[in-house]
Amino acid sequence: MKESEILAIREACQPSLFERLFRRDTIVRWRVADGATLMLAGVLPEGAPRNLRAMFSRALTVKENPPRLKIERTGTEDLAK
Repeated sequence: MKESEILAIREACQPSLFERLFRRDTIVRWRVADGATLMLAGVLPEGAPRNLRAMFSRALTVKENPPRLKIERTGTEDLAK
């Protein structure tokens, strides 16, 4: 998350709207609030900045996880044979 972009959103929005987008976290400074993307996908609430969707997308940094492979034994076969 980009702190400066999140703070810009907080300054541009009413507190009740900002709380629908982000919430404070003790480990990480900010987390996306539950339902934030659904709220942004619909009609924006009255008083929301016109560029809120663009501001929100600039505030997020997407990290892709590398592929993972987990191998488990399916039975009790003797693999030494």
